[in-house]
Amino acid sequence: MSTQDEYTTVLLRTMASDVAHELRGPVQSILVNLEVLRRRAQIGDSAAAIERADLIEEEIRRIHTVSDAFLGLLRPAEPEPRPLAAESLLATLDPLVTLHAKSARLKLERLPVDSGLFIRVRREPVSLALLHLFLAVCVASGPGATITLACAGDGGDVVFRIEAVAPTGEDAAAALDRAVAAAAAWLDDGGTVVCDPVSHNRAIVVRLRLPRATSLTPPSQPD
Repeated sequence: MSTQDEYTTVLLRTMASDVAHELRGPVQSILVNLEVLRRRAQIGDSAAAIERADLIEEEIRRIHTVSDAFLGLLRPAEPEPRPLAAESLLATLDPLVTLHAKSARLKLERLPVDSGLFIRVRREPVSLALLHLFLAVCVASGPGATITLACAGDGGDVVFRIEAVAPTGEDAAAALDRAVAAAAAWLDDGGTVVCDPVSHNRAIVVRLRLPRATSLTPPSQPD
């Protein structure tokens, strides 16, 4: 198994644990509400039955959102980079980062992204790299910290920033160095990862820099 495969396996195991824990609640809720709906329908209480059906639909949507985001991590990578809205990349990861922050008892602050920011990447490996960095910052920060996830343009690049307000010193620095090296293993479309020097009482800041695209329209091919 290659080093990149090992990183992917660990990442997927972590997220699978979060997802499995998260889905237990909706599944139990659906079972309970189905039984209540059945009883209300049997006695002709249509208003109460519809109310329960709405609750079931809400839980099914919750299951779909989380499971679809997780399954997206398993899709084969596209053969070539293509233009992609930066917000779109983050939106596909939102259910997973929100879920992990909740599981790790962290506060997540997701800043809005300019709709005009586009990157030229292969979505799948970049998603793995960004999620891996997010998990590493969560571990380095510890429970109770605030994790900020932001994105902004910087010249010819787009920079995704993961920042935490509660670093834990030398152990965190070593762990983040390993995370940066791991994330870099997924990036082969010109992206780079850097982490600001980490020390006690100094915020953790990790930046994933990706090549910018001018729009979602692919460049024209020469004749």
